[in-house]
Amino acid sequence: MKRVLAITSATIGSAAAVGLGMGSANATTAAPASSHTVQVPYCYKLVSEPKLIPLACADGRTYVENVHWHTHTTATGTVVYTDSEAHDHKYRANIHVFAPTKGSKPYYTRLTASFPSGGPSGKPATTYALHLNP
Repeated sequence: MKRVLAITSATIGSAAAVGLGMGSANATTAAPASSHTVQVPYCYKLVSEPKLIPLACADGRTYVENVHWHTHTTATGTVVYTDSEAHDHKYRANIHVFAPTKGSKPYYTRLTASFPSGGPSGKPATTYALHLNP
């Protein structure tokens, strides 16, 4: 079972996970790899088929939790936004990752969350850039 594909900085990645309030144990939590491995950035490393996807590594206030992969590019999960008063707002979402990089360790660089019951500010969908921080 391949869980973590590449770690650019384990110490910094763990610190980012703690900053996200997820603890270092969840930083590498992933589903079993399949023949079509999903690789997405988890701030400072690549993770295959993650159960949690940070969407804002700098402040940890936006992420997708409880991710369940259906194919190598589609999943369902809950997008969590934490507002300035530290209140979590959760929205069920259909997830689609796309725009893979090229090279020896390709990963997806974009994620669209579609909200069947409406998302933040009533938006039906939002697209996020996924960054692998150095």
